[in-house]
Parts: sequence; structure tokens; C-alpha cells
Amino acid sequence: MASSSLYLVDEVDAIDRAVLERWVRDAGGTSSDLVVVPDVRNASSSAMSDFARRLREAGDPTLTPLRVAWLSKGRDDRQTPRVRDLLFGDPLHPPRWRKEWLRRTARDRVRVIVADAAPLSELRERFSNTGGDPDDTVAFAAFVARQAVLAAERAEYRLLGAQYKVPRLVREEIEASPEFHARAQQLAAELGRDPNEVWADVQKSLDEMVTGYSRFLLDLMARLGQFITRPGYGDEIDYDRSQTERVREELRRHPAVILPSHKSNFDAAIIPVVMHENGLPPVHTFAGINMAFWPIGPVMRRAGRIFIRRDVKSDPVYRWVLREYLAYLVEKRFTLEWYIEGTRSRTGKLGPPKMGLLRYIVDAVRDGRTDDVAMVPVSIMYDELHEVREYAREVRGAPKEAESLGWMLRTLRAERAHRGGRIYVRFGEPLSLRAALRPDATQEEADLELQKLAFEVSTRINAVTPITATSLVCLVLLSVRGRAVTLNELHQSVNRLLAHLRKRRLPLAASAEKLDMVEGLRSVLGSLATNKTIETYDRGTEPVYSVAPGQHHAAAFYRNTIIHHFVTGAIGELSLVYAALKFDFFFEQRDAFRNALATELNERLPGWENQLIEGIHPNELLEQLRPLSSFGVLRPFVEAYLIVADTLLREPTVAAVDDKAFIAKCLAVGDQYVRQQRVRSPSAVSKPLLATALKLAENRELTRPAPGLEERREAFAAELGEVARHIDVVEQQAYAAAGGSLTAVAWRSEA
Repeated sequence: MASSSLYLVDEVDAIDRAVLERWVRDAGGTSSDLVVVPDVRNASSSAMSDFARRLREAGDPTLTPLRVAWLSKGRDDRQTPRVRDLLFGDPLHPPRWRKEWLRRTARDRVRVIVADAAPLSELRERFSNTGGDPDDTVAFAAFVARQAVLAAERAEYRLLGAQYKVPRLVREEIEASPEFHARAQQLAAELGRDPNEVWADVQKSLDEMVTGYSRFLLDLMARLGQFITRPGYGDEIDYDRSQTERVREELRRHPAVILPSHKSNFDAAIIPVVMHENGLPPVHTFAGINMAFWPIGPVMRRAGRIFIRRDVKSDPVYRWVLREYLAYLVEKRFTLEWYIEGTRSRTGKLGPPKMGLLRYIVDAVRDGRTDDVAMVPVSIMYDELHEVREYAREVRGAPKEAESLGWMLRTLRAERAHRGGRIYVRFGEPLSLRAALRPDATQEEADLELQKLAFEVSTRINAVTPITATSLVCLVLLSVRGRAVTLNELHQSVNRLLAHLRKRRLPLAASAEKLDMVEGLRSVLGSLATNKTIETYDRGTEPVYSVAPGQHHAAAFYRNTIIHHFVTGAIGELSLVYAALKFDFFFEQRDAFRNALATELNERLPGWENQLIEGIHPNELLEQLRPLSSFGVLRPFVEAYLIVADTLLREPTVAAVDDKAFIAKCLAVGDQYVRQQRVRSPSAVSKPLLATALKLAENRELTRPAPGLEERREAFAAELGEVARHIDVVEQQAYAAAGGSLTAVAWRSEA
């Protein structure tokens, strides 16, 4: 007579089996009710056939997946690895001798996990609903085995915590899907290729993409992240608890995509630590294939890294598999992560968003693979960062160093020796993907929705980015035309800024809050001087501080991390700049931006509209604004545009501009102009800024032969020259209003 209950188990040795048999007997069953499911990845056909026969003979029993959990010794309510675990092995999957020791001496650390049960008939119905053939008993047996393993996994992470929610049998689940096979057949037809060849390419792409997870490696990666960052940044990452709880609630309701800013290679170590420390689900992190070098690549693949090619357009099969893989992950409610900019920002400013992976997630929602996806913007900020030296070289035209084991070790050694203050992680307000999409949108409307979605994520990252002490000090020092300032002058300027920022309720980092006190400012200056970003001259009557020679790009990196907080006000002073700068900043949608601009102007200068109507000259209104910022915020970008515009005037009009050669020419012209003081901001001579300026010129159709090209290039240069002259007016107004004091060039006095 068929048993009314069967208990399905996987990955058992003699000790596991003894624990499980005792549990089954205590539950009223017998040892024969315990069935070991075949390993669906490596099972022989005979083993799967035997399992299929056992299911046929069982009638309609209730199937209950079981598993033994071997818990490590918790510390501070966390399952954290210790150095000795590297010798003894994964404490969650201990060797037999250790299991025997735990069973005898620490029984409270031996748990039987009981997963959700289901009648066999219900599983048959599920199998049919997914397109399975009811007469294929072996395929059904493999389906039951997979479902048992996945149910046991869900029960295990409920015991261990959400930070251990890891995918299992992803490759097997995807390849077993009849819908996946049908779509692969359709792809082969569309490409006009043999279906078997396409399927071989599909499997090769899955081999390259699909990541695995070790719960022990999740623990280890969190500890490794702490090990890497602790020497330079202290024991704790600074994050907002209320923001973290909001994200926790969002992840309970929806699959999510974590979209951080990207300023350092160490960003990859930060998010896993934050997620692990707060009991949040681990992330599948997408990274460039260039980071998959030995031995890091193989290890990282088992810790949730998905390495993808930089160029996916040239291989339609690879692109299709990537789209399917992302859709599967969000369908199964796993959390994804990639950097919205696609690569590290070399300028400090948030770069233009990349649409590729985001487009695939949008497609998954439109195709009904999931009801919704929460887009979670994240800002990762550092008080100081060792990599700015590398960035300063790259933006001046030096080649990027190729990633390798040697490169990684050198970077780790340099970063651990660097004293960088603190690391700040801020979660922006999550964005519902479903709410951002119109189901009846045309292709053109859908493309526009995608762009708006990406830019909204970027604006939300910017909104929560904390203002650090380093960024404020560099903002002031870069605004004084290379002059050196005293500690007292700098302290006055910084405090006026702080008052302005607090009035606007902008997010301040802990380091910025300490700038109220002279000692806090002196500490920041000492750190910047130690890291050679600024220099101190102390052989005169008192010490004076300035940006160190050749370090303007490094200082500009820190300034650029926060200038988005000042752009609206700067445009309020210099509205003509808005059109020229639309490629460099993430403005809110037109009406929202106008409202934000009006709100800031009303706060800084109540009644400005009535004064304009009454005929007050704009220069008089500028005199009343406190503080003035357009020359400190916008000049480097306008001067980069001017370099491009001026260089274009010398380009032939009969041939298209070669982007790479043209940027190299602009770098040389920019260096000349700095020496001639025609360019006041050395940080304007930067490959990323010049490349953005070239995009603006391309948008104006100034880089290819066309009627009237010479005249339109001249008009472009004249327009930017007029903008630069208006910036000069604002700077002169700030300087004159404070009686010509040196710090007035940076920020005008309240007096």
C-alpha cells in the first residue's frame, strides 16, 4: 500500500541520514518514507528513472522536503566566518568529523529544516502548467527533484536570514523550461540559423553568465569588504537606518535592482557589506568581463558576480540569453545590482546613465514576467579616495591600466595605506518600474520612457549624495584662481556655505558637520595635504593653503561629487548657461526644474520677480544673492565647451571630425590656454568634459560637413564666449561686493 507521506532529501551523508531518519520516526513515519532525490545536475539516467518509478508507485502522497542545517556559532547575532573556517571548511557544510562532533556536543546547532509540503498531484498540475509533457515520467521526476531542492533552499534562508537567499539550479531551471526552448527555436528562425547550432551558442552563453552562490563565500566576502576598507575608512560604513528600512520593506514586496553611483573599484565591496550587515538579500552584481581575471574571477562567480561582455551588440544569441537570464532572475524575485553609469566616474560627477541592462528589465515587466520591479538608487561617497590620482592621469589622456592580479594587489596595498575618512552609503527613494511605464506606449514613447526612467534614477542618486568636508574645501579652493588662502579666510567661506546648505536642508556628511570648528577644518586640510591634493605654505607670517601644482583634476573630482546641489542656484544666477549645460547634468523634467529654480530663487532672494518687473537691473539682484556660485560651479564645464568650440574653428569643413584625434587635439589646445590664462580652470582640460562638449557639438551638427558649417561653428563659439563673459560678471560682482578680499572670489561675504 502506497505511503501517504514521502520525505524528500538531498545532499545527505550517513550522519545527515541518521539525523533525518530520527526526525521522520518522531513524526510517525519509517525510514522507508525518506527518499533521496537525484542530483539533477549530475544524476545518471538510471537514477532518475528509479526516482520516477518510486513516484509512480507512491500514489498521491504528500511530499515534504527536508534538510539538515549545521549552524555556525553566531557572534553578535550574525553568522560570521572566522579565520579558522578557512582551515576547517564552510561551517554551514562541515566535514563528517565536524558534524559528528556537533551532533554530540552542540545539538542546538543541528536543525532539521522542514520545507512547505505539497501533494504529488499538485506538482503534476504545476508541471503541466509550465508546458511539461504529462506522459514523460522522467522529465516529471526531474521537475519534482528541482522543486524539492528549491523548497528546501527557501526554508533554509528563512532560518538563516534574508542575507542568505541564494539561487539554486538556475541553469537547470532555465534549460528545462519549454518556453525557453520555444523562444530559442524562434530566435534560430529569425537568425536563419540551424537550431542545434543556436542551442549550442545558448549553452555557451549560459556557461559564461550564470553565477553561483556559496553561503560561506557570502560571509567571507562581507568580511573581506570590511578587511579592505577598515584601515582607510574605519570599522563602520555610514548609512541612514531609516533609508535601509525603507529598502527592506521594498524588497519584501518586489524584486529589485540596486543602482549605485560608481566612483571606486571598492564600491563592489561596499554594497555586499551593507546588505549583509542589515540582513538584506544578497545582490547579483553585473560586472565587466575585464574584471574576471584569475584568481578573482572564479571566486567572484561563486559570490554573485555576473561577468558580461562590454560589446553585446555583435552577438545576437548572447544578447538574447542575457535578456532571458535577467528576466528569470526578476521573475524569481532575486535582487540585481549594476552601476547606472556603467563605469567608474573619472570626474566625480555622476556620468550619463547606460540603458542596456535597464532596457531588459523594462522588457521583463512589459512581457509580464513580473508584476513590478523596484529601482533603488544608491549613492556611495568617500571623504577621500586614493584612486583620484589615477583618474587625474586618465582625464589628462593617460591610458587606463589593464586589470590583472598585480594591478589588484597594488591597488589594495595603496588603498589600505590611504587614510580616507569615512564611507557613506545613502539609499534614494525607490522607484516603481510599473508606475513609470505605459502599457500602450509606442516604440518611440517607450524609448523616451526608458530615458526618463534612467535620468530619474540619476536625479534621486544626486538628491541623497551627502556633502563631504573634502568636497566643500575643494570647491572653495578651486574658486580662487590659484590663490592661497589662510585658515581663517577659508573657515569663514566654508561656514557661509554651511549656513546656506543647512538652510536648504541638503544632506551633510559627518565630516562636513565638523567644519563649524576650526579644528575640524584643520584636520581636513591636514589629510588633503598628506594625500598631496593641496599644499601648505608655512614659511611666512601664517600658513596658507592652495591646490597643489598638478592636482587640480584631483581636487575637481571631490568638488564635482557635490556640484549638482549648486547647479540650480547657479542657473538662477546665470540662466543663459542652462541650454549649453544640458548634457552634463541631470535636470528634473522641465516643469519640475522650473519650479525648483523658482523655489530656490525665492528662498535666496524673496520678491525677485517683482523687482525685475519694476525695472531693477539684474546686476543689482546678483548683489543681493548669497552666496554666488556660478563661477565656482559652472566655469570648468563652460571652459571645456569653449576649448572644443575654439578647436572646431580650426577643423576643415570638408571632412567629419575624428573623435579620438580631435579630443587629443583639444587636450593640447587646453594645456596651451591654461598657460596663457585664457582658461582659468585647469580641471576643464579633461577628456570626459571635452568628450561631453563634443557630444553637444555633434548634437548641434557641427562635426560633419553641411551647408553653413563654418558660420554655425563661429556662432557656437560666440554663444559660449558670451556665457563665459556672464560668468565673469558674476565673479566680479562677488569680488567687488566683499571689498576685494581674497575669499570673496570664492564666496561673497554676508556683510
